[in-house]
Amino acid sequence: MPSLLKVTAIWVALHGLAMLMKVGDYVRRPSAMRVALIETLSLSVLVEFIANMQSFPLVLEIVTQFIGVVLVVGKPGWRVAKGPQTYLSLLLLAAILWTAFGTKWGEIDHLATILEFLVPVWLTIAALPFLYLLTLYAIHEDTFVQMRRFARARNKHRGQPGKLAAIVLRSGLSIRAAKTIGAFATKIVEEDGFRSAWRAAESSIAEEWQRVASERVVQLRLKANAGRVGTYQDGKQLDQREHAATKKALDHLSFCQMGHYGNTKRNRYRNDTVFDYIIASTAGDNGLPVPTDIRLYVSNDGQSWYAERKTITGHWFAIGAAGPPADRWFYDGRRAPMGFPQEGEWDQLFSGHHSVNWAD
Repeated sequence: MPSLLKVTAIWVALHGLAMLMKVGDYVRRPSAMRVALIETLSLSVLVEFIANMQSFPLVLEIVTQFIGVVLVVGKPGWRVAKGPQTYLSLLLLAAILWTAFGTKWGEIDHLATILEFLVPVWLTIAALPFLYLLTLYAIHEDTFVQMRRFARARNKHRGQPGKLAAIVLRSGLSIRAAKTIGAFATKIVEEDGFRSAWRAAESSIAEEWQRVASERVVQLRLKANAGRVGTYQDGKQLDQREHAATKKALDHLSFCQMGHYGNTKRNRYRNDTVFDYIIASTAGDNGLPVPTDIRLYVSNDGQSWYAERKTITGHWFAIGAAGPPADRWFYDGRRAPMGFPQEGEWDQLFSGHHSVNWAD
């Protein structure tokens, strides 16, 4: 049926290629595949269904298909996010108007219409097993590349085929298990063969389950203590929302400052457009609000610095240095620090009692 070929071509151009190009996202975040399925089966199905009820003129059809392909294969980071979704929204509006005024409703072939509506659905469902296996293959390939590199560096080539087999068989068809085992590639390289590699893979999965369970407990505690005022016996705040993300972001800035200190010819800490970008990206990567409320201060001579942030709980965290790397100072309290790191209210590498909330 020619109309089904048209719908199939639209699906391939707008969604098939986009899903294929997002395999890297599926490798990093297995949940992204579920999100892609929902997105593909929502607005896209409606667009293709309405657009097919009353075809655009041939020239306009060619133009719309060309735009769709450009958006799918366009600049990374934009093509599969804003581009196609914006295009689909505009196409939906145009298709609704065109269909409303141009369709002869009494002449519609209802069976053909139903089939056309279902084409994007079953095409997406049919593509998922292929994408799933491709993602699983990509994860294993990355793990094997790492293991070969480590094996050459440590002269651990013995039993390599058995180790690879153990990884594949123990992970089965689970993407999450394959990723977990892959994270322990350096450990598995040290094993002698299939059995020991299997035990190492088993251990890595158990360790990951324990980590996930511990993280779940932390999240439940955060939810239960939200809004509570006071501290635990060790002095840590009861309400610790945003504490972990804030500390992680500030800690990253500290290492960036140490790295950039030696890269400047004058050996000084930086507070410029480079760090404006680093701060913004670091905040976003750690799930903090963007635009960020992290504030960075550098002394006039460039030999001292600190960055601070107030969490949603009203608690302040800060990190900085009072001298060249690897000098590091930590602060947390109910108010912002009074200034650059000093012994009155800061702790140097957890040496005092002012930064108990920095300790994990």
